[in-house]
Amino acid sequence: MLCSQLASLLVDGSSQPAETILVEEIDSFGLLLAAESAYASGIRVTLKAGDFEVSGRIVSSVRRENDFAVALDFADGFRWSPEVFRPEHLYAPPPHAKAKGAASEG
Repeated sequence: MLCSQLASLLVDGSSQPAETILVEEIDSFGLLLAAESAYASGIRVTLKAGDFEVSGRIVSSVRRENDFAVALDFADGFRWSPEVFRPEHLYAPPPHAKAKGAASEG
């Protein structure tokens, strides 16, 4: 699901302050974040958004034009649902439908 939610990301065991990040996508198993910093794959982090807090591991951190796309998998068997945490702006796009007339074009 697409979403938009400001949150804090803290590297576990680090003395660095938490970074404010933007949660862009969420599903049962993890998140896609927009961050100003790159994160090493495999590190354990804690994400906090309001009263919601979850542990995870960084899967990847890819440089984009103005930020980094950071993929995070939830840790410890946690599975997300909207009942557990509902980002401020949550949108489930409709499934992709085959374009009308596409099969008859040719």
